Amino acid sequence: MVRVTWREVGDAFGLRLVSGRETEKVVFAEDSSGQAYVLKAYSLRFPVDRLHHLLTHVRANGFRRTITLLLTQDGKPYWEAGGQRWVVMPRLPGRPAVYENERELARVAETLAAFHRAAVHAWSLRRGSDVPYLSRLTERYWEYLSAYRQASAQPGKSPIARWIAETGAVILREAEAGLAYLPVPALIAYSQRDVGLFGAVAHHDVARHNFLVNGPIVYLLDLDASGTDWQAGDLVQLISRALWDAQWRPDVALVATAAYERVRPLDPGERRLIPYLLRFPSDEMREALGVWRGIKGYSPSRSLAFAPRLATSVEARRMPRAPVPPLDRRGSAAPPPVIQSG
Repeated sequence: MVRVTWREVGDAFGLRLVSGRETEKVVFAEDSSGQAYVLKAYSLRFPVDRLHHLLTHVRANGFRRTITLLLTQDGKPYWEAGGQRWVVMPRLPGRPAVYENERELARVAETLAAFHRAAVHAWSLRRGSDVPYLSRLTERYWEYLSAYRQASAQPGKSPIARWIAETGAVILREAEAGLAYLPVPALIAYSQRDVGLFGAVAHHDVARHNFLVNGPIVYLLDLDASGTDWQAGDLVQLISRALWDAQWRPDVALVATAAYERVRPLDPGERRLIPYLLRFPSDEMREALGVWRGIKGYSPSRSLAFAPRLATSVEARRMPRAPVPPLDRRGSAAPPPVIQSG
């Protein structure tokens, strides 16, 4: 494959880049006026046009705290070269969010809610009538079960294999319990509402590094994994990650939810779903699977740091953090009413 230099990318976008610094995924560069840019390469299969449409859509709806894609001299949001699609974005200022800081977490939750309010009626982004949020839970369970079986067969292969072999049964039991207690009909109804009625887009990856804090302003980055889905699933993911970072202080969940609802109120039924969904050990599975598969950005040291806190997290996930209605053990809970999603 022909190597494409960052200067060539800049030329395609009409930029005279004067310096650049490469990382694993991107290149940071600046032009002769000192304006900073991020250059990023995608596979030819990645739908850059769809990403550009979403970014244009949310900005038109008033959400401007996110990236923009520059257009090439041919008017496209990407330049195709070297078997990849290259995009260029003005670099946003700030540092990754700190979820243990409650004020910062509140600003992150408000930013996420503002994105959700703007990311509706994006019909060209619809992917069908499936239920992605529920699918991700069940898929993660089966992926982790497969990893547990492989690690148990070779526990001495690596430290992460030993950790999965030793703790996998506990995590899988918690996942099974989480799915067994989950009011599935209610979750499906809300997902169908957001996808089918509102064409609502969820971010799907609310890691700390995807929120840049610059004083009172918080920017939302990396919409690569976004898609039409139940938007409140992003809030569940944010709460779960914040609880991990804050050593399972229960007030963190209340801070994030209250801040989110100042911008985009939840239905009472959505609010009741949150503690059920928090019981599913998604973060423990994600960290272990990331190292197990050798995915960039996942390190054994960080993932193995979950080990001493596993017992605490399992116990904390079992504790309700909000009033929840009695479950219909037959799984026949009435679907929530279809109302406007803010």
